[in-house]
Amino acid sequence: ADIAINLIERDCRTNAISMDMRRKGYAQSVFSHFESDLLLIAENQRFYDMGFYDREWVPIINWFNETFETDLKLQYMIMKGEMDKVDELETAMDVQKIFDMDPDEVLDKYQETEIAKTIETLQDNIKERAERRKEKNQGPNFGQLKKFLYHLDDTRLWMLDDMIQYCYSPMIAIALLTNAVSLEKILKAVQCPELDVAMIVPNEEYLKLNQTQLKIAACKCFIDVYDKMYPMKNPFLPRYEEPVIV
Repeated sequence: ADIAINLIERDCRTNAISMDMRRKGYAQSVFSHFESDLLLIAENQRFYDMGFYDREWVPIINWFNETFETDLKLQYMIMKGEMDKVDELETAMDVQKIFDMDPDEVLDKYQETEIAKTIETLQDNIKERAERRKEKNQGPNFGQLKKFLYHLDDTRLWMLDDMIQYCYSPMIAIALLTNAVSLEKILKAVQCPELDVAMIVPNEEYLKLNQTQLKIAACKCFIDVYDKMYPMKNPFLPRYEEPVIV
């Protein structure tokens, strides 16, 4: 239902914002999350010890690099001594407490968690690298990603942007859109403290909680139905008939 509502809202903006401008915005959403993709941030000690990242994340990263000729790498920022901070995050984001709190208070509470602090550190590192590249007149290596997005139709480009709002990972969104990775594998990949969290989205009227896995599954259902009606025609990368990673 959320996807249908978002699609209607998108169509309602057609007269206000030109399609070219909206396409640029959707593509920019992918590019802006490119190097800060949460699939590149491994931080949980327990999941690292279980081999979760090598088993669930690395195959997807390798597929993306091989397909789009990029050089993204998994960064290990393990919080030593913090075996599993997901309980702390769940406590901070307790649904029962949220509605009794001021929105600013909720966001302040989240910023106190180790996950938020770790992500902030990574973002600072990314900004520092960006500044160094700027000094050398170098930019991120998008590889063939721009070509793929250029040939993507309007609705699927919008779907990428929509999925990234649920789970800050362009790699997962593109893998889902192209059917390169099975839904089961993607749900396993996001079943970790970094990605499987209820995201707090400030809104003028209320706080909206989006459960990552449920939204990804809903997007997959929408894409499968849409593909039957309007098959994906992208000369750079057609939709896979069967997932290459299962």
